[in-house]
Amino acid sequence: MSNLKFSIFFVLSLTAISPGIAKEDTPFPDIGLEKALRAQIGKATEELKEEDLQSIAEFDAAGYYIENLTGIDRLENLGKLDLSKNLIKDISPLANLKKIAFLSLDRNRVEDLTPLAKSTSLESLSLETNRISDLAPLLNHAQLVNLNVSNNEIVDLTPIRAMKGLLLLDLSGNRISDLSPLKNLQHLKWLHLANNSIQEVTPLAELKELSFLGLKGNPVAGSDPVDDPTSRKLLERGVEIDIVAGSSEATTASATRDSLIQDPVLEALIRFKIRKEEGELTKDDLLGLKKLDTDRHFSIESFEGIQHCRELRRIRLFSFPARDLSPLTEIPTLSYLQLGQCPNIDPQSLQGMRQLNSLYLSECGIQDLSFVTTLTGLKSLDFDDNQVVDLSPLAALTGLERLSFENNRVEDLSPILSLGKIHELRVDDTQKKLPSYQEVVAHIKSIRNKD
Repeated sequence: MSNLKFSIFFVLSLTAISPGIAKEDTPFPDIGLEKALRAQIGKATEELKEEDLQSIAEFDAAGYYIENLTGIDRLENLGKLDLSKNLIKDISPLANLKKIAFLSLDRNRVEDLTPLAKSTSLESLSLETNRISDLAPLLNHAQLVNLNVSNNEIVDLTPIRAMKGLLLLDLSGNRISDLSPLKNLQHLKWLHLANNSIQEVTPLAELKELSFLGLKGNPVAGSDPVDDPTSRKLLERGVEIDIVAGSSEATTASATRDSLIQDPVLEALIRFKIRKEEGELTKDDLLGLKKLDTDRHFSIESFEGIQHCRELRRIRLFSFPARDLSPLTEIPTLSYLQLGQCPNIDPQSLQGMRQLNSLYLSECGIQDLSFVTTLTGLKSLDFDDNQVVDLSPLAALTGLERLSFENNRVEDLSPILSLGKIHELRVDDTQKKLPSYQEVVAHIKSIRNKD
């Protein structure tokens, strides 16, 4: 699900997008791209003016079935762009985006990275699940801090050797056997190499800052890491090594961690956010973190310790395996929480978070909403793409103003009638056919008229 769906509520109606549809005589021939832009700007039919386009610094166009990026170079001030989950093959229009720092093209059809060769403003680049075999166009991208090229067709890592500022690198799901180009990445903290053809990890021995190494699904993972000199050396330094040791069951080997943040992946992410690459993390350091916000997928298995981030106001994370969210409930300032593609989470562990104003939980396998009855501070709630049937727990949310639950199994909308402040609602076409839908529409209109 796109992050844009979380932040832009399309009130009471939806327009379907069909892939491959293009328009003539427009600066944006791709109908999906234009729709995403209009949603971002808030203009459904009005003319898109130059000042509108120049005002966009962050643009989320994930999941709009976009094929043609023509015209996107008019967004000259764009610094952050999410184009994941589309149908994009040709990225040449991105070559002229001179200010782009964060770019996600996950789950597209990209083969050629040449248009990004001169995009030296890039700090974070995510290209998960495409058709990339050649990283040579990225050869001069020494400024990159975060690179994800998982699930592609990569063999040669030579272009990565100059990326000495990398903190986070995901190379899982490729055809890699030679790790020698990585030996000089001295700032690297998190390295995922799952599902490749790696037989030995000697080039990683001198990566002094490494805190996590993922090796599942490689020949080297078939033996006990303690028996391998390099792996043993890494373990002694406190590196967590995720392997498959002697069976199909995942095994994580690690030395005892003496850190406020127990999960090394979460620690690496926090260090990146607060710009503290080395040295002990203190509680004072963690007080400086106001926002933990990323479009990337991080293999976070535990949130223990995040409660020390006492001034954290916003969390936005996707696709992690952690189940227990209870440490988040201890953050008194946390008002915004957005989690997506996290089917392992236990939503009941969020109970009691009265400080939350906005909660977004998409694709999290939620069936039971009873946990929201204690989240009495909520003003905005989105649980799209789950399996919820019963909305009755919503009655406890007397201050709720915005609600979205597309793609669930809801059978009765009448509990919404008890919400006295509801202004905005997003439902899907199936839910619009429910008997109580028109009554709910009238209820919302009456509340708006009073205001």
